[in-house]
Order: sequence, then C-alpha cells, then structure tokens
Amino acid sequence: MPLGRGFGVLWSANALSNLADGVAFVSMPLLAASMTDDPRLVAGLATLYALVRLLVALPIGVWVDRLDRRTLIVAANLLRGVGLLGLALTIQFGVSSLVVLYAAMAVVGTLESMADSAAVAILPSLVDRERLDSANGRIAAAQLVSDEFAGPPLGGFLFAFAAAVPVFAMGGLWAVAGLVALALPIRRSLRLADDAPAARRSIYAEAREGIAWLARHRVVGSLALIGALAVLPRDVVNG
Repeated sequence: MPLGRGFGVLWSANALSNLADGVAFVSMPLLAASMTDDPRLVAGLATLYALVRLLVALPIGVWVDRLDRRTLIVAANLLRGVGLLGLALTIQFGVSSLVVLYAAMAVVGTLESMADSAAVAILPSLVDRERLDSANGRIAAAQLVSDEFAGPPLGGFLFAFAAAVPVFAMGGLWAVAGLVALALPIRRSLRLADDAPAARRSIYAEAREGIAWLARHRVVGSLALIGALAVLPRDVVNG
C-alpha cells in the first residue's frame, strides 16, 4: 500500500543521498591513493571520516531535535552537493591536494550524519503510526541497497574514467537529493513554546541529558551502543 506523497519524496531524496554516500566510500580513498603513495595517508581518510561521525553524533542529534528536519535535509544535501562539485573542479584543473580532500571528507561526514538523522526523525510526521514499521523498513532497504550494494561499485566504475568523474557524480546526486527534499511538506513545530527555554541551553548540556536518558533506558541504550559499534568499523572498512 502507498505510504503517501511525503514519504515518497523522503524515500527518493534519501535513496539519492545514500547512493552518493556509497560512491564516496570507494572513490574518495581511490582519489587519495592517486595523490600519495603513503598508505597511512590513504587509510587516514577513512579514519577521519569515522571519527568525525563519532564526534558530531551527539551535537547533530541535538540540532535535529531543535530545528526543522526538512530544512536540515535540504541544507545538508545541497551543501554537500555544492562542496563536492567545487572539489571536482579542483581535481579537474589539477589544483586539488590531500588537505583539500581531507577537509571535504570531514564536511561530508558531518553533513551525512545530519541528513541521515533528520530523515529518520521526520518520518513519524509523514506516516501514520500504524504504518511506521513498513516505512522504516523501506527507508532502511533503500539505504542498504544504495549505500552498500549500488554505490561502491558505481564509484569504482566512474573512477575508471577519470578521478573527477565520481566526485562530479556525488555532487550532482547530493544536489538533486536536496532539491527533491524541497517537496517535503512544511510543518509548523508544535513545540515552540515548550522548547523556548531549552533553546537557550548549551548543545552539550542537552547531549549529556540524552546520554543520561539512554543510561536509564537500557534496551534503547544497548541498541544505540550496538548500532554505533556496528557502523563505525563498517565506515572504516568501506572507506
């Protein structure tokens, strides 16, 4: 059964975004290997990506809780798109460097965390509660297929043509994902009055409160820990 136009828009934007993520997993390390013969510098790119995602997870979670999720999805994808198109031009004209590549990877990792978290958080506002299981399953399936199966071989295939080609593809996919996400329905926040005092609190104070909540709810906290331990090694290996 269809899950509605809003879900269709979110699914499409999320699938495009994760396809670009999959392309990045293979093409960015290949690009680093084309710039240096030092394996430590090539491996460092994947390590940086994993560490960035680990460090920004809590602050990003607070921002996703505070701000409009549609805006975050659009902004994260458009910023990645513009940034990667700029990186592709530097590669095309031979003025790129490992420093630029490392900086781009850090930005990509940060914005990926924002886009993925906002996509999950916005889902309950697009789908009826009794259809959430089905909606979550379809989102997870799209992420798995795009990120793990379609994206990496596509990245390697495009890199065979030229180093800049997969970077142009990533930038284009993220830019299109951001434009598609503009079609998500706009919803006025129902928590503005309740959140006014919370908005003045520091991000890290709210992050500590979230950690304390997870510690009190062992099932959810254990699932969050298992998910983090499972994803980080995958990011390093794929990178």
